[in-house]
Amino acid sequence: MLHGQVKVITANEPELFEQRLNAFLDSLNANSAIVNIQYVETVRNNDLYRTAYVHHKKLESEW
Repeated sequence: MLHGQVKVITANEPELFEQRLNAFLDSLNANSAIVNIQYVETVRNNDLYRTAYVHHKKLESEW
């Protein structure tokens, strides 16, 4: 069972992908934890798409 949320980030340009991923990670609260990040590359119409599935969840209490 998956607890938390999953954010999907995708782009076909490496710099744009990195910007989007960093912006999302920076937007997380201090009491959030990254559970898992899965990275996938796919080719569509001769374009390489990068996709990250970021599984994150809010912690019950801060450390």
